[in-house]
Amino acid sequence: MRNLLLILIFLFAFSKVFAQTNYYMLKVQSNSYSDLTGDIPLAIKFASGDAFELKELYGETFKLFGKSLTMDTLTKGILIFPNAFVEVVDNNDIMVFDGLIRELDSIDNTSKISYKIEGSSGKKIIKVQWKNLRVHSGLASNYVNLQIWIYQENDIVEYRYGPSSVDNASGYTQATGPSVGIFYSTSTVSTMYQKIWISGTPPSIIVDTLKNTNLPNIFGVPANGTVYQFIPKTVAASVKEISTADKFSIYPNPANDKIIIASIGHLNSNVAISLHTVTGQLIKRYDYKHGQKELTIPVSSLANGNYIISIESSGNHQQKQIIVQH
Repeated sequence: MRNLLLILIFLFAFSKVFAQTNYYMLKVQSNSYSDLTGDIPLAIKFASGDAFELKELYGETFKLFGKSLTMDTLTKGILIFPNAFVEVVDNNDIMVFDGLIRELDSIDNTSKISYKIEGSSGKKIIKVQWKNLRVHSGLASNYVNLQIWIYQENDIVEYRYGPSSVDNASGYTQATGPSVGIFYSTSTVSTMYQKIWISGTPPSIIVDTLKNTNLPNIFGVPANGTVYQFIPKTVAASVKEISTADKFSIYPNPANDKIIIASIGHLNSNVAISLHTVTGQLIKRYDYKHGQKELTIPVSSLANGNYIISIESSGNHQQKQIIVQH
């Protein structure tokens, strides 16, 4: 009887881990970054393990990783940590949202960690901001800005990256780089239920969804305007993208003197196209008008290297990395 009980316990634990599929999928978007206004600064120390609990959310229900959680004073809560992550406690399990987890230092009197909660019950948006901070393991002159948004109504989580120093775009190693991703695990992170983990050097990222505890660091900070959007698969189809008719061909890549952007199909509306450096600096904006067949972007004056083409149509975005090579 005792052996049977142990087998049943094992099977329950086994099914909890392996029956789960990833609730979320990752979309990389771009959007202009703005500092929060009307936000509440937190009196937690930089470079510490202290956390701030959002007690005003007691009684509110959030569905994260496919599980509905009603926040309370004992077993479930949402915590903000100084090193750029948000953690949701679920009894002996945790749901972790790592925007740029690394020890962060204050730079000057503009440096702060703050939050803002918008919307009515059932439609709240949690917005947490880490403003003008230095990555401790980076160069002395580096700085970063980022926000994490959690939407109560549709379970979407967004990492929004703001201005950062050029020396943060790359150059980190596995030992020094920040950590970026989401996961749902036991509190000891010994057993992983779900995970979407990002590594590589942005914007060329590697996405890992294996249910293991391998959490490699990223080699650079995402560029200003980058949005990592974690969307429930059940609602992903309803999140608008550029329509099928508004797809584009971008060539040649690598390019020497010019890049041609050609519409595949009929344009349904005017399209805004912009050329950026990989650190998010805008080089030039272009208008791709309704009915236009192609757009030529001269690149002969640009230095060799990687650049980003951003295409925006009706508030929706897509990005393409291109290489300039003379």
